[in-house]
Amino acid sequence: IILHPVLGTITLLLILFVMFQAVFAWATPAMDLIDATVVGAGDWVKANLGESLITSLIADGLIAGVGSVVIFLPQIVILFFFIILLDIFFHRNQLKLFIVFWIAPIPRKCMVIQIEDHRINFNPFQARCH
Repeated sequence: IILHPVLGTITLLLILFVMFQAVFAWATPAMDLIDATVVGAGDWVKANLGESLITSLIADGLIAGVGSVVIFLPQIVILFFFIILLDIFFHRNQLKLFIVFWIAPIPRKCMVIQIEDHRINFNPFQARCH
């Protein structure tokens, strides 16, 4: 089914939908924990250091700034997990078939589609336009 041009594409789209839903559903508890930890650390710093510019820099700048980046780490980890699974089991063969059967017949002026071992290049400048 995975190598079938129509059923394989439907399967790929279904897997991508499940992957998208899983990234947001599974990461929510970890993101809430990180958010609570960052807010708690900021409140602790404000309570123990008193009101000053340095306290504001540490609590509102350093801790909140790092926390606003780290909060996306669970989503990134889950997404990379799925990307690795797709690459191992599914992605390369289906992507090649997707390009060959669905994208290649689309009319275009000049485009070269190169399918190599680990990458697919769409290079409009490599073709000679007639």
